[in-house]
Amino acid sequence: PYLTAGDSAQEGLEVYRNLLALTIAPQALRIEWLKEGIKVAHAAGDMRQAIDWGNEKTRLLAEAKK
Repeated sequence: PYLTAGDSAQEGLEVYRNLLALTIAPQALRIEWLKEGIKVAHAAGDMRQAIDWGNEKTRLLAEAKK
């Protein structure tokens, strides 16, 4: 909630961009970060980022089901 509130949303977006830039995170953790990052991106008004992360989340979930 804090990272999606008012001016904090922009800061929260940077937090999730940094987290998601890490390539060593396990896939399950990355999916959880994406879910939260999408909410923060919406709150920050960055629809392009929300869509990109949504597409990545969909792809990772599909891979996890294989």
